[in-house]
Amino acid sequence: MIPFALPRNAAIVWDLDHTLLPMNVGGEFIRSLLTQKQIAIWKRYRFYVAYVLFHSYIIDAETALREALGIFEGMELAFLEKAARAFVQERVKPGVFPEALERLQFHRSQGDTLVLISGSPEFVVRPVGLLLCFNNAIGTRYVVRDGFVTRTKEPICYGEGKLALLHAEALTVVRPHVYTDDVMDLPMLKIAGSASLINPNPALISEVESLGIPFEVLRWV
Repeated sequence: MIPFALPRNAAIVWDLDHTLLPMNVGGEFIRSLLTQKQIAIWKRYRFYVAYVLFHSYIIDAETALREALGIFEGMELAFLEKAARAFVQERVKPGVFPEALERLQFHRSQGDTLVLISGSPEFVVRPVGLLLCFNNAIGTRYVVRDGFVTRTKEPICYGEGKLALLHAEALTVVRPHVYTDDVMDLPMLKIAGSASLINPNPALISEVESLGIPFEVLRWV
């Protein structure tokens, strides 16, 4: 199914947003909580300000992500985990690209190690990984005290942070195969042995071409 050979024992690393399904999962989870009025008014303001500043090119993507992730500070972890499980069943499960499901089944049939990695909170990423039978699911982690989220734990799972967390899980001993749509995953791509680019823009294609690794371009709808 993949037009080139993959190294034996290489992890198959999947980005989440716009790779497995056509949405920003963490952002949509926050919006679902906002709709249910489960987030304090001042935190809603914080989220929308970060959204406007990012889309106005005043702050970068990592800063906007940090602001969004900070919304969960002070909330009960058990509540967030329960809400995330319901969100994954209601919104994520029906939205996964059919082509992604076929690829996942192919990799499972080959005995590959499947790794899901995303900047979304760990309590959102893990139920997605469980739903789709990933061997490992990595998201942004939080410090929890007395059952309540206090702050994000560094590194956040974005850019170089994704690579650091893969290293920490010993998932880069053999150069992995990476599925992604985003040029911000370039740190992962630089240590990859090959890649599958999902609905990529020309900038991402150009960057991966310069790396000299085998890759394919997939247009999923």
